[in-house]
Amino acid sequence: MQKGPDQQEVFSPLGKFIGGFFPNCLMAYPGLPMAAKIVWVRLAQYAGKRTYAFPRQRTLAREVNLSIARVQVLLRILEKQQFIIRQGRDGHPSRYYFLLHCLFKT
Repeated sequence: MQKGPDQQEVFSPLGKFIGGFFPNCLMAYPGLPMAAKIVWVRLAQYAGKRTYAFPRQRTLAREVNLSIARVQVLLRILEKQQFIIRQGRDGHPSRYYFLLHCLFKT
């Protein structure tokens, strides 16, 4: 156990957690609210190696600690700014496809 300057326990977070990948270019991009970026990252985590994800909006809302209504707004923002495109399916969760936004081409 290591102690920090004030004698509290400290640790290295490297490799300690499972989570989503937050691209630096997305993190620094001023054109999206931070909450939309977090929703994008969570969708990316669901997608894995696929080009799409299909979590329920209720699940997304719970996992990012936002209301369903707020997640719906953020998904529309991501669509409008061409980060994702949604394909609806009757009675099933929508599929959210990841678009190759110009931000990711640099």
